[in-house]
Amino acid sequence: MNLIRYNNILPTTFLCFTGAWIINPSIYNLAHSKDFIVSTLDTLIVMSNSMIINDIYDIDIDRVNNKSKPLVTGEIKIYEAIVAFFFLLFVSEALSFYF
Repeated sequence: MNLIRYNNILPTTFLCFTGAWIINPSIYNLAHSKDFIVSTLDTLIVMSNSMIINDIYDIDIDRVNNKSKPLVTGEIKIYEAIVAFFFLLFVSEALSFYF
């Protein structure tokens, strides 16, 4: 969870909700909209993936500036982060193509 910076999930979901509310101001319709739910989930997956790939590419900088990152501390290995990245990429693509 630290790798994807879980503290960004709520603000990102709120932004998705705000945009959807502007288009369709009905909580009932949004809660029952497959398009809204899938697009919000896809947005969260893409956001998570961007955090993972950023941590992979900036690992040398983080070793100096932010020693608490999971890749720097060894909590997560680089190959595990790459596997997580490709898994989330696959899930995101599958959601996009299916819906």
